[in-house]
Amino acid sequence: MGLLYKVVAVCGGVVVVALAAYSARSLFKRPTDAETIPATPLQIRAWVGLGLGLVVALLTAAVLVARGIDGFAAEPGTRLLVVGIFVGGLGLYGLIVWRLRSEHGEVLLDERDHAVLHRAGAFQAWAVLACLVVWAVALTEAYWDTGAIPVVYPYLILWSCFIVHAVALAAGVLLAYRRAERDG
Repeated sequence: MGLLYKVVAVCGGVVVVALAAYSARSLFKRPTDAETIPATPLQIRAWVGLGLGLVVALLTAAVLVARGIDGFAAEPGTRLLVVGIFVGGLGLYGLIVWRLRSEHGEVLLDERDHAVLHRAGAFQAWAVLACLVVWAVALTEAYWDTGAIPVVYPYLILWSCFIVHAVALAAGVLLAYRRAERDG
C-alpha cells in the first residue's frame, strides 16, 4: 500500500509542476515589436535567480537520486554536500537580491517594481504552501503504518521549501511583469 501512495505523491508533484509550467507559459512567448521594452534590473535579477534556483534544485535532486535517501541519512559526507549546495545557492541568491542598489547607492526599484514584488510574494506563498502540502500528504500516506516518518525528511522539507521560496519569487516577479505588460 505504501508504494501506491508514493506513486500518488509523485503524480501529485508532477501535476503541481505541470500547473506551474502551464501558468508560466507566457514567460516564453515571443513578444511583438510593440511589447519589446528593455528589462528592468529586477527582471534581470529574477532571471538569474530563477536559473540559480533551478540549478540548486537539479544538483540536489541528482545527489539524492545518486545516493538515495538512505545514503543521504547514513553518510555525513553526502549530507554535507547537499547542505553545501543549499547554502552556496542561497548565499548567491541572497547576493543577487541584496544587490538591488547601484554602485552609487541609489535604489534600483521604482513604484512598478514594488507592485511587481507585491504580486510575486503572493505567488511565492502559494508555491511554498503547495510544496508543504505535497510533502505532508506523501509522507503521511507513505509512513502511515509505521506511525512516524524518518528523521531525514523534515530536514529535506526545510531545504526544499527554501528552494521553492527562491524559485517561486523569481518566477513570480517574471510572471507579474509579464502580466503588467499584457494588462497595461
